[in-house]
Amino acid sequence: MIILEELLKKKITGKKIPIWFMRQAGRFLPEYRQLRQTYSSFLEFCGDPKGAAEATLQPMRRFDLDAAIIFSDILVVPSALGQSVTFVAGEGPKLEPLQNEKDLLKLTFDHFEKRIQATPEALSLVRESLPPEKALIGFAGAPWTVACYMIQGGGSKNFDEARLIIANDLPFFEKLMDMLVEATSQYLIRQAQSGATVLKLFDSWAGMCPSWLTDRALQNPIQKIIQRVRQECPPIPLLYFPRGAGEKVISLGYSVGADGVALDHFSDPTWVKVQLKKGPPLVVQGGLDPLVVAAGGPLLEREVYRYLDIFEGLPYIFNMGHGMIPSMPIKHIEQTISYVRAWESQNLQRTSFTQAI
Repeated sequence: MIILEELLKKKITGKKIPIWFMRQAGRFLPEYRQLRQTYSSFLEFCGDPKGAAEATLQPMRRFDLDAAIIFSDILVVPSALGQSVTFVAGEGPKLEPLQNEKDLLKLTFDHFEKRIQATPEALSLVRESLPPEKALIGFAGAPWTVACYMIQGGGSKNFDEARLIIANDLPFFEKLMDMLVEATSQYLIRQAQSGATVLKLFDSWAGMCPSWLTDRALQNPIQKIIQRVRQECPPIPLLYFPRGAGEKVISLGYSVGADGVALDHFSDPTWVKVQLKKGPPLVVQGGLDPLVVAAGGPLLEREVYRYLDIFEGLPYIFNMGHGMIPSMPIKHIEQTISYVRAWESQNLQRTSFTQAI
């Protein structure tokens, strides 16, 4: 049984806590760094199915994880739509900024399917090599987060320039969002058709979305994507990660119709548990501070057990509140997993752990 998929589909707890980590394929692994050196650019790396598949499988060989997540990037979609996207060492992504409706004419679906093909091909390769009991996660950036990059022209601490443009020209923003809803839906559907058994939407900058824009930027687009994907791929569960959403995290999970919602490390897990008991079943994932994992020691052990104890009896996927950092000690990842497995072995007989919400 693939524990992660069963948990998400049936909304029940199991005898095992599913565990995987965001950015588990990445720079903290020496084998990843060696592989990365064989590519001249990050997008070239993402665009090579064999390389992406190998990066996806590397952490699965090292660690006792329940799911692999395909190696790619959320900016594959704007690149496939025709926007210029590059990754500058030490600076991050750089895009040709979109400023108005005229700029949207530069984007096209004419070559979209061909340009995203590397990810479905990589998924097929991974599925062939991955043990059948392991889940395979496909993903995409949520429209709001991707739009912020596309309008700003790169990363930002607060995306003030992008948000000002949006406030001044809502028709432009809504047309861009419609395009991203369609592109993201197509991208996720192709991933599901190519071997992904779980899908995840990363809304990395959800916390930058002002309250007056929540329905247009977060709720409605994600709801449309989930509905579209379910029409084409009914069995596949979907996770949503509205990073920085604060007190909106659980209500967003319910409103968009996700099977599960991921928590960042600023969400109070005790508060989250209270909110979950007020509504229908909703799987929760993550929450552990990545810097606690990086620090290790007694604090790491206490925090792992704290999250497991709080969510005992509820459908919970163990993960961090954000991704791996490049300096993450490998032995601390191994320790984290060992703590989760030790907690499982001590709690298998607790009846509350096998009950549905």
